[in-house]
Amino acid sequence: MHVIFCILLMYWFNNNSFIRPIANYYKESLSVIILLFIIYANIYFLLPKIFYRNRYYIYLLLSFFLVCLSGGTEMWMVESDIKQCVGHAFTGRDYRSFILNVLFMIILRNGSIYLFFSVLGLYYYNKKKTLQEKKAITTEEGIASFLRCNGKNIVLKTSKIVYFIQQRNDTIIHTTDGKCYLIYSSLKDIQEQLGENFLKISRNTLVNCDNIINFTHDHLLVKESKHSKLVSLDYFKNNPSSIYAILQKTTPLLEQKNNTITPKNNVIGGLSDAKYDEKTKYDGLHKLILEEIQKNPNISAQELVRIFKGNISLRTLERRLQELKSFGLIKSHRGGKERGYYIV
Repeated sequence: MHVIFCILLMYWFNNNSFIRPIANYYKESLSVIILLFIIYANIYFLLPKIFYRNRYYIYLLLSFFLVCLSGGTEMWMVESDIKQCVGHAFTGRDYRSFILNVLFMIILRNGSIYLFFSVLGLYYYNKKKTLQEKKAITTEEGIASFLRCNGKNIVLKTSKIVYFIQQRNDTIIHTTDGKCYLIYSSLKDIQEQLGENFLKISRNTLVNCDNIINFTHDHLLVKESKHSKLVSLDYFKNNPSSIYAILQKTTPLLEQKNNTITPKNNVIGGLSDAKYDEKTKYDGLHKLILEEIQKNPNISAQELVRIFKGNISLRTLERRLQELKSFGLIKSHRGGKERGYYIV
């Protein structure tokens, strides 16, 4: 189909030239090549790489530039032929006006063809994307196959998937080895394929329950990489209690899993106490923080982060400190540049 299209375009240009009375096969062929260049540059580069990345203004500017560049290049090639054929019929000013009109006609012609194939390209990629979304995920005995944005398949054990984050039209997979993969599918399609073990905790986050390290009434912790980096993920803001209730049902499994973790491979051993306790009002991570504050009165949040060796982010730690303050278990005061915390 591509070859037939190129032949027909070449035939049309060489038999219907409006630029000059006598068609020149060599220059008409170059004009066709220039036009084909902007058409295929649009279909294979601008549309998938720029338009579908939601960079519409950049796409329009580049498209306008390509069409004008093609028209200007074609005019530069054939201007001498035009002058030789019809230049004697015009004065200097009239000739320049005629050349500008011809240039406008060339740009209009190239722009119309460019627009036509842009619409075809949009239809083609939307259809292709729909097919990819339908065939993006296949699962079999703990193995999940995903179709990546570049068309290549990746195969992962479901146990190695930590969580999914959806960003506009794409979804990012975070795995236990610290790698990330970009795929097409929505969280809804992924959850339908992977089953109930994957829990949607927010509008754009889907978590593998087997890889949850700890959870509270408003967020949970997962271990994202082999270097034991902990990541805090928040629940739905409008109804976090529903997610917390679902996680409580899996608490026995979570506690059993955490009890099998040895001190050697568990960088924060206290996280095995996963269930939120209404009586004491703190969980395993709260308990660890309280123990460090008791050992080092007036310790700052930055010092606590260093003690935990970066396994807990500063933002998560500050949130937990605020929770402990609201429980009435600690107080803080500012001494110097940083705020210190002590047991009540």
